[in-house]
Amino acid sequence: MCHIVEGVCVFVVTVCVVLEEPEDPANRSFFSEIISSISDVQFSHNGRYLLTRDYLSLKVWDLNMETKPVETYPVHEHLRSKLCALYENDCIFDKFECAWSGNDRYVVQLLYRPSKDI
Repeated sequence: MCHIVEGVCVFVVTVCVVLEEPEDPANRSFFSEIISSISDVQFSHNGRYLLTRDYLSLKVWDLNMETKPVETYPVHEHLRSKLCALYENDCIFDKFECAWSGNDRYVVQLLYRPSKDI
């Protein structure tokens, strides 16, 4: 596609990449769709990797390998057994951010503080 802007032809390239990890039907529950919803996405500084954050995990995707994440870090795994209570008080809809370090060697995420109320 070419757009003419003040006599200059500007080419626009649109690329869509679908990154989806197949779900194990044996692990499907009422909460599966809610907890697998992505709350944050960050590109690495070099543009090759994508960092995604859902309710229970942090995943690093290589954009050259779209079939599965190259790294998965479990987060809040201790909350998996408490999803009903979290749903009832709307905490299951909380969103968390993630980020890359300046050199792309580390990832940073926000977590819940330990609490006896959950």
